[in-house]
Amino acid sequence: MVCSGDDVLAFMDNRPINTGHILLIPKAHLSNLFDLDPATYGRLLDLARALARSLQRVCRPRRVGLLVAGFDIPHAHVHLVPLHDYHDLTSRAILENRRGAPTSGELATLAQELRNDVGRFGEFAS
Repeated sequence: MVCSGDDVLAFMDNRPINTGHILLIPKAHLSNLFDLDPATYGRLLDLARALARSLQRVCRPRRVGLLVAGFDIPHAHVHLVPLHDYHDLTSRAILENRRGAPTSGELATLAQELRNDVGRFGEFAS
């Protein structure tokens, strides 16, 4: 284990993408990170920020990447990965050159739909 708090903990990934790959998890069992209560979610991301800074100092990567995927383990978790190369943490769409090419109108329409939806939460209204 790297470190632990009342409701979150961090440990080294035993199948790292790169040396220094860390998993951060809430102690409460939830399958989706975005279902965490706001306080636990905030502490998890605060820990991610602190550990990212430590990874920068200790492993000296060009960047530290943060990944939330959730397909492999049914417990909410965040990956922190020291990145040395552009493709250290990338998607199949990038690797297979299948990235989308939406028009500016399509992007604007989707942005408006998202603004309308997130605006329901008050503090994020545009």
